[in-house]
Amino acid sequence: MVVIVLFAVLTCISVAMGDSGDSQSFTIISLILLAVFLVELLLKLYSMGLVSAKQMFLRTLWNTFDLAVVLLSLILCIITLAENDQGLGYLKFSAVLRLLRLIVAVRKLGDFQRINAKLHIQVHKDYSIDVASERVMEILTGLLTHPWVTCDLALARDIHWCRDIISSDRLHEARVTVGRADTGLEHAILDIVNNFSKATTGSANYPRRRSSIQVNPPVKLSAEQEITLEVKQCLRTLDLNDFDVFELKRITNGKELFTLMDILFKRSNLFSLLNVNEKRFTDFVSRIETGYNPVPYHTATHAADVVQTLHYFLTSCSAGDLLQITPVETAACYLAACVHDFEHPGVNNTYLVNTQSELALRYNDKSVLENHHVSSSFCVSLNEDFDFYSDLSPADFARLRTIMIEMVLSTDIVQHFSLMSMFKSKFPSPKEICSEDKTLCFQVLIHAADISNPSKSWDLCLHWTELVMQEFWVQGDRERAQGLPLGFLMDRFTVNVAKSQVNFIDVIVSPTFETLRVEFPALVENCGQLSDNKAKWTKRIPKYEQELEQLKNSPSSPRSP
Repeated sequence: MVVIVLFAVLTCISVAMGDSGDSQSFTIISLILLAVFLVELLLKLYSMGLVSAKQMFLRTLWNTFDLAVVLLSLILCIITLAENDQGLGYLKFSAVLRLLRLIVAVRKLGDFQRINAKLHIQVHKDYSIDVASERVMEILTGLLTHPWVTCDLALARDIHWCRDIISSDRLHEARVTVGRADTGLEHAILDIVNNFSKATTGSANYPRRRSSIQVNPPVKLSAEQEITLEVKQCLRTLDLNDFDVFELKRITNGKELFTLMDILFKRSNLFSLLNVNEKRFTDFVSRIETGYNPVPYHTATHAADVVQTLHYFLTSCSAGDLLQITPVETAACYLAACVHDFEHPGVNNTYLVNTQSELALRYNDKSVLENHHVSSSFCVSLNEDFDFYSDLSPADFARLRTIMIEMVLSTDIVQHFSLMSMFKSKFPSPKEICSEDKTLCFQVLIHAADISNPSKSWDLCLHWTELVMQEFWVQGDRERAQGLPLGFLMDRFTVNVAKSQVNFIDVIVSPTFETLRVEFPALVENCGQLSDNKAKWTKRIPKYEQELEQLKNSPSSPRSP
């Protein structure tokens, strides 16, 4: 950088001084700087190898220009010094070469900026987290800035194609190439590839059981006709981030999930738009609510909180408008949030796998709970009294079921980094959301809603933290009693709750909401609340450290979150 600046300044002075700029001192300094540039060019050629140098470096016009200008300038400087300014007519090129050397300096400044961008490390954090696909995208994007790539249109197109494939869902998709077109062979091959490489549900082609039952469109009743004044007052904040689901639980006598689903379906007019039997739907939701176990955290209250948070994303944060969400998709989002922890046993997937539970064996140790939640919730509809799905058209049911499955499976926390990487590669900057990307957006939104506790008001954040730590520590006690390795955050005798929450916010929650902010700017409110809550947790770290020290001295003392 210093050499580039010196060379540029020297060239500007030389141009300004005209012929007097060819003094011996200027010529010697120019000779030294040009020698540095020549060494740099030779090192580039050497590092690329002879074949690559011929094919890529020297075939690029700008690289040849740099080399030619440096060599001619060096020759001219040497001749000038040898002839002691009595020259043989060579100096008539000096003015032109000065300007050309200035262009070389500017180009090298661009090279410096590209190199510096690659080596740049964020100084405001002590760490960074990314996944391999992000690094691959960064490398490919960097390649597109190199001169020899920009001059090779075919290579540039190939790199752009690679970036598109990586940022899409087609990285492992089979591609069919047929030698001759219009032979009919390509259609036969495509049929085989499509049938053996893509999962098909068949639901869109065949009627669902009992779908022949004709259901009259239900009469739309307003929510105000069916709920008490106290509930209506609580629901005033239904579209806001600070909605208190615990208060709704209190005033509805533990029917918070049922109340929310009923209200949201009526507000969205989904019973009429989808021609769904209201009685079967409410019976289904009531059965789902009673299927949540009385564990500390993963209860119907948590499900209701995720339903409301997702509703907040879709309405107040304008995600629904940006996604151009349809009634079927709206219903799928609410239902996925409703069932996403159905029949949760209060322990995580690791525990189920380590103990070789029946669920882990059934789902082959892969997203055990998430597979169970969505599968068992659909099994509820096998009872005709709960089967409101049969009212949907085959195409609507196929779309709803696909979205629900993908959304619930995405709540497995081990999918976090890959899920966020896919979203960031799809939406590096704000853009219109196409239909094929909507399911990915639904997945990230429900994942964000599922981990959104630290982004809410401090009282709610604190209450949810107490519940989740209580559930974690009960599992840790079981692991200790069974001689199993204690899971992450499961040991009540070692976990600093405040520090764990700060780390959870830093590594998981904040990056999620900051990434979503690119496409859904209204989430800035959640990002601000995250910062406030992180500051509060940070102040509490010494208090929890002191508590852990006291626990070491009195290990028999019980500890609650």
